[in-house]
Amino acid sequence: MSQFPEQFLIDVQPPKDPWDSHVNPAVWKNSILVTLQKIATSDAGMALLRSIQLATQWILAQPTVWGECNAHGAASRAVSRSGRFYTGVLNFDPGSYVQGSACFKQRQRGNRGFLPDEVMFHELIHAHRGSLRLSLNSADNARLGGGLFRYGREEEFLAIVLTNIYISDETNRNSSGLRADHYGGRPLEASLSTSLGFFRSSPQVLPLLTKFAEQQKFLFQKLAEVKSTFNPCAALLDHPLEVQKLSHSRLANERERSVPKMRIPSSQNHPPAPNLIEGLKSLGAELAEEALRMLRR
Repeated sequence: MSQFPEQFLIDVQPPKDPWDSHVNPAVWKNSILVTLQKIATSDAGMALLRSIQLATQWILAQPTVWGECNAHGAASRAVSRSGRFYTGVLNFDPGSYVQGSACFKQRQRGNRGFLPDEVMFHELIHAHRGSLRLSLNSADNARLGGGLFRYGREEEFLAIVLTNIYISDETNRNSSGLRADHYGGRPLEASLSTSLGFFRSSPQVLPLLTKFAEQQKFLFQKLAEVKSTFNPCAALLDHPLEVQKLSHSRLANERERSVPKMRIPSSQNHPPAPNLIEGLKSLGAELAEEALRMLRR
C-alpha cells in the first residue's frame, strides 16, 4: 500500500522524529494512505490522480504545522536527500478532523466538503495546479466579486467546484454534500446544485471554467465524463448554448448584485469532519468490499 501514492507521484513523508512533531508518524502516514485510497476508488478521484501522474511533477505530502486547524496545497520548490525534486506540496493532517480534538471544537456549523478525503481532494487540486504553475487568480490577486464573492479568489472557486464534482460522483461512497463557498462549510443552494443550474451563480462561472478547460484539457475532459448530479464541466462540454443562456439569466445577474451584500458568518478554518477513526474503520470495510466486487467482474 505504501507504494500506491508514489505511483501517482505523491511522496508521503511523515516526520522522522516523533518527539519533534504533533503527530504520530506511523498513524499519520497510514491515515494519509487510507484517505488517498478512498479518493482512488472514485472516477473523479482517479481523474485527478492520473492528471498528477501525467504531469510528471512530484507532490510532497507532509503534516500541517503544530496546532494549525487547516490544510494547504500549493506550489513548492524542494529537493529531498535522495535528489527528488518536488514542485507541489500538500500539508494535511487527518487527525485534525477527529471528533473531540482541539481543532474539532473550533468548528462552526456546517460541514459540507469537509470529510477527510474531500479536504485532501480540494488541497490536491491546489498542489497539482501549483506544481504546474497554473492559476486562475488575477494578476493583482484580487478577490472575486459579484455572485462569486464568497468563494474568495479564483483558485478557491475552482477547487470547490471540482471537489463538489467529486462529492456528487456516483462512484464516491460516503460523501458529505455540496459545499456553497469558501466560508463555513454551508450547503450549496438547491437552485445552484445541478450541473446546469450552477451557471446561474454568476456570469463569471462560464469564463472561469472555460479557462480551466483550456489550461488542463485532460483533467477537464476526465471530470466531464464523471457521472454525477453536479458536474458543470459536463454541462459546459455537452450543453454550451444552454450554459451561455443560464450564465446571463435574471438569477445570475441578480446574484451578481446581491451576494456581496449578504451577511454570512465566515470562517477560514476547515471545520473537521465527523469522527475520523470510525470513518477509517468503515472505509477499510468499504475498500475490501470494493476490491471483492472488482475481482468478481
